[in-house]
Amino acid sequence: MAITRLSLPSLVSNGMIIQQNQPFVLRGSTDPLAFVTVSLTRKPVQTSRPVSPLDPDYGVIFETGASADIDGRFRIELPSLAASFDPLTLTVSSGTDRVDVTDILSGEVWICLGGDNMAMPVRAAANGRHMLEQANTPYVRFFTAEKQPVEGYPSSPQTDFPGGRWIYGDVPAEVAERSAVAFSFARELCADLHMPVAVFDLPVRRSHLHAFLPRQVIDAEPRIKDHLAALGFDVDKKGANTSSLMDQDSPSALYNTLLAPLLDLGAQGILWMHGEVDFPHPSVYATGFARLLEHLDGWLRPADGHHLNLIYALLPPFYTGFAEDRALARFNEILAGSRQNLSRPAGLTPLYDLPPHYKDAPEPYDCPWTPSTKQPVGQRMKKIATGLVYQRKAPASAPECSEFEIVGSKFLVSFSHVLNGLRLTGDDSRLRGFSICGTDRVFVEASARLLYGVRVLVWHDQIDHPVAVSYADQDINLGANLIGRDGLPVVPFRTDQVASRHSADLEWLHCEQLRIWAVDAGDPGSGPAYRPVYRVPYGKTTIQVEKTNKSEGDGSLHLQYETDADKRVGLSPILEYPSLYPPHDWSDFAGLSVDIFNPDLQFKSLAVELMVETAAGPDDEAPADQTRAVRLGPSPVEPALRWQTLSFNLESMPVARDRIRGVTLVLSDRKGRGQVFIDNIRLLLP
Repeated sequence: MAITRLSLPSLVSNGMIIQQNQPFVLRGSTDPLAFVTVSLTRKPVQTSRPVSPLDPDYGVIFETGASADIDGRFRIELPSLAASFDPLTLTVSSGTDRVDVTDILSGEVWICLGGDNMAMPVRAAANGRHMLEQANTPYVRFFTAEKQPVEGYPSSPQTDFPGGRWIYGDVPAEVAERSAVAFSFARELCADLHMPVAVFDLPVRRSHLHAFLPRQVIDAEPRIKDHLAALGFDVDKKGANTSSLMDQDSPSALYNTLLAPLLDLGAQGILWMHGEVDFPHPSVYATGFARLLEHLDGWLRPADGHHLNLIYALLPPFYTGFAEDRALARFNEILAGSRQNLSRPAGLTPLYDLPPHYKDAPEPYDCPWTPSTKQPVGQRMKKIATGLVYQRKAPASAPECSEFEIVGSKFLVSFSHVLNGLRLTGDDSRLRGFSICGTDRVFVEASARLLYGVRVLVWHDQIDHPVAVSYADQDINLGANLIGRDGLPVVPFRTDQVASRHSADLEWLHCEQLRIWAVDAGDPGSGPAYRPVYRVPYGKTTIQVEKTNKSEGDGSLHLQYETDADKRVGLSPILEYPSLYPPHDWSDFAGLSVDIFNPDLQFKSLAVELMVETAAGPDDEAPADQTRAVRLGPSPVEPALRWQTLSFNLESMPVARDRIRGVTLVLSDRKGRGQVFIDNIRLLLP
């Protein structure tokens, strides 16, 4: 009869960390019905420390034995242990075979899962070199496995990881390939808790949620089955495919390979950052996400005996191309809303305030949806963990809208998870990111003010009866700037989900910045980058943001100019960036006003030119769609050292205002050169 040698799963190997205060389940295989003995031996971390033979904390601290079943499998439960830097040796014997597993520690265990953003390794992240300089502690350890098996993914759950092994946190060459978010989280948590920290580093690039779902979850959820059928999977076949091996996108493929071998593992919680390829299907994703967490509660051994803690992040802003339904915003909204419905402690952090740079990362991580700033993400997750799990004085999640009320014509918004109050990012003085709508259900940019660091007052001067308010409710919401003093941004929200229209991103109206994160209309494939907000179609001018001479907000535009031959100089916001979703609908606005300051006391005038996309009449030989220039004004600019407000009537335009392609402020000056300040451009409601 063939002899089966003693074998342990790869996660039970030298350098492993087990969850503190939680029994550890040891599984393995040997000869059928063979007797297996197990012992645990502890040594002091300081090898020079003398240890008495009578000290119960050192030497052999546990011994037991059990018989394997008819198939040679055995399962032995080891006692729970307090967190300690003292190394343990596990000795497992069966017949003449013996395995010694050395340098085992007891501490905190976290499971790191996700897609592209979580999978980005330390070497690819911004500040990666500095992070590797921090790879200096052997008490942070990672368990990793082959995430793309050469032979393909198995169609049934596995009992061991392909190529599973433990990695020490003081080996930079190894740490370089680990998740940058997970490394940042683990290193800071280890330093804060003063105990060993382990992370199972299991995220997979370009992964779908359905690949992480076990077959029983898929079979129990008709909504998920219907979704998979729509994607072309034959979910009635075993393994949801037609062969014994699957590819990465197959339902349950990643579960079978990376999650099934975790059976009975003690763990504190899950770090999650996922959805880059699933964002077009938010409601199905929310269902699958909740069911996966419920399954893992029973499959693993949560440290509290009930539920795994969850710390997760929203997806960072990126241009999806879907203008009408705000696809990414809706995905993040459902992901954020899940926190209230999940049957577990859960902490959430948005990422819209972090730098969006991505081209500094190497292939294949140089993608707009995977910005390279990752160390702060792990730091935020660690901060949430200290409040959510370890009961320190820290937020258990990012600030969220908790309640709101209408006071007169204004919204008063309150927030939860605000321990030390709210603030604006950087040196900003104008609170950005809020929109408001009246009974017409058209959301327009709102004014907002932070009250006593804990509430926000939101209003629009021309909306007397507001019905809903939103914050950072866009796919690209980099301009939103409300953040907790603990460093966690306020979670984007809207106070109701009634179908509405949204005005375009009009940040250029505030005249406070010269560059925005945008996609080039001439070369959309080049990806987003910081690009100019304005161009100069007539004359020559230098443009600077002036911080002191302004009519509102954080600055004004200072133009020093030379006119063209027609004594004109022009200033145009660049509206054709695809990420601004042109053309813009101004049909809800009746007028436009501009604040202007004329420091050289010359007689000037200001006009507004609009480029409007129009439909040709039936007898017109022009193309069906054409662009027409419409001129409003001019209005005189007085030679006075004060801010003046010039207004222009949009309702007088001879064409519809629902397809605006361009706007130009045209300043006329007969002297040919001069300077002017422009600020606080406003679109006025009727």
